[in-house]
Amino acid sequence: MIVKWWLWGILGAVCGCAIRPSTTEERHRIEIRELIRALAEPPEAERFPADRPDHRLILWGEQAVPDLSVAIRHDPNLRIRERAAYVLGRIYQETELSRAREAYVDAVEEALASGRARGLLEHAHLFQETDGRVLGLLHRALAAGEVSPGLVTAAATMTEDQSTAPLMRLVARLPATDHPEWADIAIRYLGRAARHGRRDALEFLLACTTSDRPALAEKAGRELSLLAGRVVPRSWRAWWLDRASGTRWEWLIETFSLALGKKLDPTDRSHLGELVARLTEAEDMEPEFWFLERALGRRFGYRSPRDAFDPDVPPVAVIERNKGAIATIKSWWRENEDYLYYHPAAEQFVLHEEARRQGLPVDPRTGRPATASSAEAR
Repeated sequence: MIVKWWLWGILGAVCGCAIRPSTTEERHRIEIRELIRALAEPPEAERFPADRPDHRLILWGEQAVPDLSVAIRHDPNLRIRERAAYVLGRIYQETELSRAREAYVDAVEEALASGRARGLLEHAHLFQETDGRVLGLLHRALAAGEVSPGLVTAAATMTEDQSTAPLMRLVARLPATDHPEWADIAIRYLGRAARHGRRDALEFLLACTTSDRPALAEKAGRELSLLAGRVVPRSWRAWWLDRASGTRWEWLIETFSLALGKKLDPTDRSHLGELVARLTEAEDMEPEFWFLERALGRRFGYRSPRDAFDPDVPPVAVIERNKGAIATIKSWWRENEDYLYYHPAAEQFVLHEEARRQGLPVDPRTGRPATASSAEAR
């Protein structure tokens, strides 16, 4: 009897060794694959983010890429493939691992052939690039009619204005009775492109204001209003006929002059000071910051909430950053106003560093520092 139990003990130990992973690497692979299978479950709102399978896979980093590369292309579960694309993108953001990006590109190319690329391409913005391969795939999908809010958001997040033409074509093809959510995102993107100097985007928005689709006309007018400094004319066509030969710089001077109650002179230091003083958190200050940053040759980090598309950046973060930008420019102006002078060749104000170091105010027109005695008298 003792011998019999002894033999059973040896047999159990041998079987246990056979079913257990024999190396740490194998145990890790099993855990990674279990997490990939768990991607099939919808993310639970009450689950702590660190416990979610996608977040745990991101922590595995490079070690998870081989199995994710298989899942994104071959897993029969669509949810797993799409969430695997998100995880690969987050790993690529942190590691710039080329294998992660290549796996994503290969999977999207296969999915485009079968018309199932939409869910994968909604994560395209995670694969920032220099060669344009991912953006090219995104534009191919848009041209083929694969469109969703996530797809347009990805295009808007990963480009400044390179997606202008594809998105104009999509909006132009909208059915007369339809105004989907993605169209609002596209119009916002075209507004940003217009504010960044794309004349074709501006003229497209002008055409939209005369559309027989009220939602489209209203959204396009809102973007043009921000472009022109928050003006709301009776007719954008009439407004444009009087200003088509001008520039945004000139349009904003006109608008700000009305707000200040006098002709704004961008070479007058005190006028810029009045613009800085008028900055408020109650409105979108993109026009003022666009103007002031060019007049001062400095950036202060303000971004219109309508220009922020990244789904991984919560709106509250944009609001807080903009509050910081307003506080920064006002503080900077108080500290440096007396040492700024207009430089005609640069067509902007220049900070006289040496005068600031000595505490000597400068003439805002000539840049000549005051003498020590005159500074003391002030």
